[in-house]
Amino acid sequence: MVIVVLERATPSQRGVMSRLTIELKAGIFVGNFGRRVREKLWNRIVNEWKIDSLMIYTTNTEQGFYALSNGDTSRQIKNTEGILLTQYQIPESKQKQI
Repeated sequence: MVIVVLERATPSQRGVMSRLTIELKAGIFVGNFGRRVREKLWNRIVNEWKIDSLMIYTTNTEQGFYALSNGDTSRQIKNTEGILLTQYQIPESKQKQI
């Protein structure tokens, strides 16, 4: 299973994604395809579309999945000794209030 989250995707990009996946909500896509298709899709998202995105897919790891992120997403994925953790950055404007 593959989950893709696209932030600020154009209608044409969402149309391309809907050929391979089901769009559950605006910008959130779920599908089931192999490694080769997944890698080609990720390369297209990163190199051609250049939009903020997140891809999560099942794999044989301790957690049972792996995640890739691209661009300026609200959370960053960190690989810590084989375990994926998310890191949330507080915007500078909110840091001053704290």
